[in-house]
Amino acid sequence: MSNLPRKKIYPLVGESQKNRDGTYRQAILQRAMPGEHIKLAREPDNEHDRNCVLAVNEEGCAIGSLSKEDSAIIAPLLDSGLKPTAFIHELTGGMRDYPNFGCVVSIVWEGRAKPEPKRLKGEQEFYEHAPLWETRSTRSESTKRKSASSGGFLQSLLKALLK
Repeated sequence: MSNLPRKKIYPLVGESQKNRDGTYRQAILQRAMPGEHIKLAREPDNEHDRNCVLAVNEEGCAIGSLSKEDSAIIAPLLDSGLKPTAFIHELTGGMRDYPNFGCVVSIVWEGRAKPEPKRLKGEQEFYEHAPLWETRSTRSESTKRKSASSGGFLQSLLKALLK
């Protein structure tokens, strides 16, 4: 189909938001991996963007959304019944000096090649994050990145505030 966008890589927005079901997107991204399959879900009742396109993991939790500009292009294609394949292309951040995660996704339309996902950077892979928030992830422990069970900036801050 010639009217499909040539662009394949899309940065997400809203990765630091809390989902309607109470899950935190940062906690979900903390356990995500490049190459992981995601779904694109329309959210036409979104008060900020009627073309909103959410990126949703396999457990059904949103990890972010496409920008307004990208959603304006992708939403009509989804509404017409086209079903692309989408993956996490790259995770940014997640390091000691920049602990918040960002996410870039690849969207592949039928008949087009999937771009190779970017590998985690060394510090992203080995940095022990303090537990952020509870998430309803059901993936096996072997596919999750290591999370520290204690320590970390957020816990220290919480302890200081509770004293």
